Amino acid sequence: MAARALTGTYAWVVGGAGVIGTGLARGLLRAGATVIVNSRHKARLEALSEDLGRPERLIPLHGSMLADEAEQTVAAAMEITGGALDHVVTHSAVRWWAGPKGSCDETNTLGSLRGKLLSLTHEQFAEQAALLPTMQFAACRLLVPRLEAVEGASYTFVTGGAGGDSRSPLGQINAQAVWGLAAALRSETHASPLKVHEVRLGLRFNRSHPERL
Repeated sequence: MAARALTGTYAWVVGGAGVIGTGLARGLLRAGATVIVNSRHKARLEALSEDLGRPERLIPLHGSMLADEAEQTVAAAMEITGGALDHVVTHSAVRWWAGPKGSCDETNTLGSLRGKLLSLTHEQFAEQAALLPTMQFAACRLLVPRLEAVEGASYTFVTGGAGGDSRSPLGQINAQAVWGLAAALRSETHASPLKVHEVRLGLRFNRSHPERL
């Protein structure tokens, strides 16, 4: 990304207080954007701000993009920016290492993605197979319409390799559903000025990071 290429713009890293989100926020800040990062955990926002050097253009926002809280979070962000939003980056990593009581934003939501697939009831499968795409859809439904009228706007899905990883059958199903959502949104907005991207990463992380304990 060219230095200062995003000066004067607002970018939102959805649920970006983790390892991937922190890197995304840092890059956007270096490119000149004012960056919104939301998290359900105030302590994670404080740690993010500290890690990034408490930049003036960072907007830490306490709020979730889970379906039942997303509208309130978006309203709070738009109040801060005066309705301005130019770019959204959202990631959907499946954190294999995160236990059900961990500190990750996704941990409590994805903590149930364990166990044998066929041990689930129909009701459990219907609920758990759609956790990640439901989170992603909630963000899309509220943020894409705001971006479609903005010149040069973009919406980027940062996904991982979980759709091809057998460590969690439900993780595979959720990850592939997000791949499908990204593809469908690109197709649906192909005639729109809005640029929709998917960046698929396959990274190995150092498990000694506190987030993985």
